[in-house]
Amino acid sequence: MRWLVPPLLTAGITVSVFMFGESNDPYVVPVAQEGSGAKVTVVEGPTEATECGEGALRLSANADESMMVCDDLSDSTCERDAEQLCPAGWQLCTQPQFVERNDGWGFGAGASTVLVGEIHDRADGSAGHFTVGMSSQRARLSRDVTSNCGYGTERVVLGSEAAPESESVGCNERHVKALCCAPTSTCGNGVVDSPEEQCDDGNDDETDECLSSCSWREPSAHVSSSC
Repeated sequence: MRWLVPPLLTAGITVSVFMFGESNDPYVVPVAQEGSGAKVTVVEGPTEATECGEGALRLSANADESMMVCDDLSDSTCERDAEQLCPAGWQLCTQPQFVERNDGWGFGAGASTVLVGEIHDRADGSAGHFTVGMSSQRARLSRDVTSNCGYGTERVVLGSEAAPESESVGCNERHVKALCCAPTSTCGNGVVDSPEEQCDDGNDDETDECLSSCSWREPSAHVSSSC
């Protein structure tokens, strides 16, 4: 892959980087203005690595490529459905998976780049995503984030219909990006034998207290959490 970068970046000026993938077809990467200077945002080009689902763009991955950020550039995917953006067989990351896999990950998250992981129940009966990149957590993804249910959403119960998109709390933050994880290899064997597991009941029933991701449906009832 090769790219062309303007030779001079002037404060207050927005520029674009023209990147060329393996097909040699150029595409434009928009560049955001921050503070007093222009900033170039570089997005990886075509890759042979694992791809996101539903045509989403793979923005970044951790060192061993077991965790990645996937983005629907059209912002047409409801946050409650963010898992559809993950590679086939993957899921939205849990907090234990994130802290075990994020060492050295330099991708940035902040107020304008919000990543959503697993959906958990809150103590008040509502639901929220494990979230990285809220305004209080502006940092590289190498920074551990405590258990939380930051962005409100909804869990669609099997056999029921979700609320209309225009009225749904699970579909009003479509700008968020999916934080996706490959499954923990030991999850589902009925034994809590990995730091990435909070529970393991040996089944994939999403209606009981232990989710198929081996995390608690309602974290605050079991671990220290801001849910």
